Amino acid sequence: MAFSARRTTAVIAALAVTAVLPAPPAHAISNGVPDGSAHPNVGLLALDEGGEHIAWCSGFYAGENENEDEAGGVFVTAAHCLAGVPADSQFSVTFDSEVTIDPETFVTTAAEWLPSAGFATADGIDVGVVLLAEEPAVAAVELPAAGLLDDLAARGALRPRTVFDNVGYGLVPSFKRGPASYDLAPGRMFSTSLFQSLTSNWLRLLTNADVREGNGGTCFGDSGGPQFVHGTNMTVALSAGGDPLCRARSRNQRLDVPGARAFLDRFMQIP
Repeated sequence: MAFSARRTTAVIAALAVTAVLPAPPAHAISNGVPDGSAHPNVGLLALDEGGEHIAWCSGFYAGENENEDEAGGVFVTAAHCLAGVPADSQFSVTFDSEVTIDPETFVTTAAEWLPSAGFATADGIDVGVVLLAEEPAVAAVELPAAGLLDDLAARGALRPRTVFDNVGYGLVPSFKRGPASYDLAPGRMFSTSLFQSLTSNWLRLLTNADVREGNGGTCFGDSGGPQFVHGTNMTVALSAGGDPLCRARSRNQRLDVPGARAFLDRFMQIP
């Protein structure tokens, strides 16, 4: 389905505003702030091991599982978060913004989990899904139409000062005193990053707060978390990697490309 002119115009307008106005203040994900209730559809994926939940990756609720024989919801994360995990493992998901790794905070367990095939290859798609046994009581994120980022780039809406929103539960890096250090986040975190470049598979963002005060990025544990068009509920990519220190740039899997769309279309209707 083609992206409607009205929706394209709305996204361009959102990006255009961020190109001329300062990003929201960020002072504590990387150089971020607690997200609170701003993004209730972004959750923490935990691996259940020995009766305990181990924080694993981030992700987001994308909507109802529309396969006829399967109920529940679709939680999207990075494929590399699910690869290599023993087949008899169990995952759980919580959308608690101030999560403690407590079984009572996990709203649903996973019925099944699937990484996309070949994600580790040069042209692979780093997208995975955790099929939830029940639908969570949160609204789904909005997914992009095919080629949305290419369309925006062609229209001149992606510029060096364009801002994207990051949300996740990962570690908080610090570079101010001595070697880099990493602390546990107090819960779901929010930061903003500046556009760097676009490839056929990746949205690359600058995560160095020194490039422009107030911006930051993502770090370990944020994998699978979304990159939103600034100030909207539309996620155009998910966190997939970056530089080893979480200091300079992030590499984010585009969700508007054919491979990602074909994979997600197996479970739900996409724009």
